[in-house]
Amino acid sequence: MFDESTIFVVDNNIMFTDLKDEIVLFSNKNQFYYSLNTVGGDVFHLILKELEFSEIVEKMYKSFKGEVSKEELRSDISEIIEDLIGEGIVKKK
Repeated sequence: MFDESTIFVVDNNIMFTDLKDEIVLFSNKNQFYYSLNTVGGDVFHLILKELEFSEIVEKMYKSFKGEVSKEELRSDISEIIEDLIGEGIVKKK
C-alpha cells in the first residue's frame, strides 16, 4: 500500500489512446503494448491529473457508489498502481 499523499506520474516514454472500454498504452522504451480495462483506465486517468493516492481512492469510491468497501478498493487500486510501476508505465513523483 502507498502513503496517502503519494503522487504518481506517467513515464515520458508512454503513449496512450482511449478506446471504447479500454486504454491502450505503448512504451517507447521497451516497445510493448499494454491494455487497461475500464477500472484500470479510470485509475490511469486519475494518475494523469497528478492526484494524491488518497484522492484517487476517494474518486474511485464515489464512482462505485459504495458497491465495494473503501479498504477493498484501496487494496485493488494499490495493486493496479504497483503493476503499472512494475512495467515502467508510472512512477512516484
